Amino acid sequence: SEMCIRDRRRVREPCVFASQIIKLNRRGRPERRDLVLTTQAWYILMRCSKGGKSYYKLTRRCTLDKVSSVSFSTLQDGWTVIHVSSEYDIAFELENKTEFATIMDEFKQHNFKSGLSLNFSDNITYKIKSGDTRILNFQKDSAVTNPVLKKNGKTLTISVPPGQDKNTDTTPQNLNVGKIAKPKGSGAKKAPASSASGAKKGGAAPRAAVQETAPAAAHVQPAGPKKTAGAPKKGAAPKKTAAPKKPAHPQARALYDYAGQTDEELSFQEGDIVTIIKKDPGGWWEGELSGRKGWVPANYLEEI
Repeated sequence: SEMCIRDRRRVREPCVFASQIIKLNRRGRPERRDLVLTTQAWYILMRCSKGGKSYYKLTRRCTLDKVSSVSFSTLQDGWTVIHVSSEYDIAFELENKTEFATIMDEFKQHNFKSGLSLNFSDNITYKIKSGDTRILNFQKDSAVTNPVLKKNGKTLTISVPPGQDKNTDTTPQNLNVGKIAKPKGSGAKKAPASSASGAKKGGAAPRAAVQETAPAAAHVQPAGPKKTAGAPKKGAAPKKTAAPKKPAHPQARALYDYAGQTDEELSFQEGDIVTIIKKDPGGWWEGELSGRKGWVPANYLEEI
């Protein structure tokens, strides 16, 4: 069924894109939000809970004709800035930023007869709600595995791991263009069956089957004269030291302090060790700290 949003005039707006994002508030702190794009506008939604029930709260709506341009860095990251001509801008991290910009440009041209202007720069200035400005500064850093955000006054520096060289051949190996490779022999080999019907994708690899064999017969020496004295007693075998158990879930060290913005978010301080329960593609992980569970921004943590 088609997902739609109704505006105040009860006009249906088909939804063409939706994803979780990490949005920067006016203080430069990350907030977990949901981005929805329709054929007419984009929406920012906040997940809330009250009385044990969850619901979405609309925090912003902007029609596509008000979007003047979109800015990206030249590096391999998901940060996006939407510049709005008559309002304040918005900065957020989105994994599928190219897909989002392409779809928004398509419907902006179709419904408002004007295309989307794209900017690429490693120093992006944007306007916040108060009318003041902020700067996103992007830099390569081989010491990080995921983009890391650090605030210094009005400038927010985002360290991005280096990507592949622009001349890198990304064509899959053994790819036959225009031809379908035929399996050798009478037929293709079947993939091995899954070790468990309910195994989750990305889980631990199944253990190899171990074939149990009967122990070999012991070589029996001929009986000699029975010793009655002076025979040394056989000592007890030394105890094996048990290997330390690995944690059931991965852990991460907090790089900065973070104060949760909603009841669903987990607060922590720099240096805290957070247990990661679940990783979400939107850039937020479900974590646990001192018995408390909640969502945490992934770019505030470093796995250990």
